[in-house]
Order: sequence, then C-alpha cells, then structure tokens
Amino acid sequence: MDAQRPETAAEAWRELSRRYVQDVSRYFRERTVGEVARFLFQGGGRYGNCPLHDQFLAQAQEQVDLFVSGNPAASEAGTLLEAILLGPRPGADHPAGLCLIAAEGLALPLIPLAETGVLTDVADRYNRQFSRRTPALPIQDRLRRAMREELARRGAKTTQ
Repeated sequence: MDAQRPETAAEAWRELSRRYVQDVSRYFRERTVGEVARFLFQGGGRYGNCPLHDQFLAQAQEQVDLFVSGNPAASEAGTLLEAILLGPRPGADHPAGLCLIAAEGLALPLIPLAETGVLTDVADRYNRQFSRRTPALPIQDRLRRAMREELARRGAKTTQ
C-alpha cells in the first residue's frame, strides 16, 4: 500500500479496488482513438487488452488467499465479504466495471467463514441488486446460491 498499511483486509480491498479504478481511468484517458479502435477490431472489446485488469485480479486473488490462509475471525471474514460484494463501484460503463464483478467470485471462500448475521445481511443486500431488469451474471448467481446454501445449512433464512 501507499504510505501506511491498512488495518483490516476490508480496508486493503477497498484501497486496491479504488487504486485499480483510478489506474484504469487514467489508462483509458491516455489512449488514442486509434488504440481504442484497434482494441475493438482485435476482438478485445471496447475495454479489452488493458494489462491492468489481469494485474488487479492477480493482486486481489493473492490478497484473499493470504487472508483465508491466516485463519481469520468470522467478523473479519464478514467485513471482507461485504467489502467485495457491496463495496463502491464505478458506473456501469466504466472500463473496470466487469473486472470488479469478476473479482466478486473471489469472495466464495469467505462465505463459510462469515458470521451468520453478517452473511444474512450481505446476502439480502446483494440479492436486492438483481431483478428482471438487472439480471445477475453467472458468477453472481453462483455467489447468491452459495450464500443461500450456507445459510440453509446453518438453519438461517434470507429474504430470497
């Protein structure tokens, strides 16, 4: 991290995500029209071929793996789960948007570690993001199912 070390894994996640969004914004602001057109014609999509996406996902994976391997407290796991699934996001058209959604999948190992109350709250708030107008992507469906199954295993219920 920058000058000071974050105190919690959730703070570290928010900082990593914030820095990633800023870096991606700067990266695409500095691209020429020709470079963006080349992305499109090479099949990379409007925001493809950005090396920052892979860097972010690798750093995020490393951060979660390190956290999980440290035998975290249930409260810390719940806080990190909330940060990953419900943290601030850039607008839907931002070039970092889909990568941040993909990174939500990194929260899967946190689900069995989180406290039941926190997991119930996160699951309910996460589920409210989706509707017929805004359907969940496959990784989001997988997360919703995993939270529902974990809560059912514990005998707790969610609103969905």
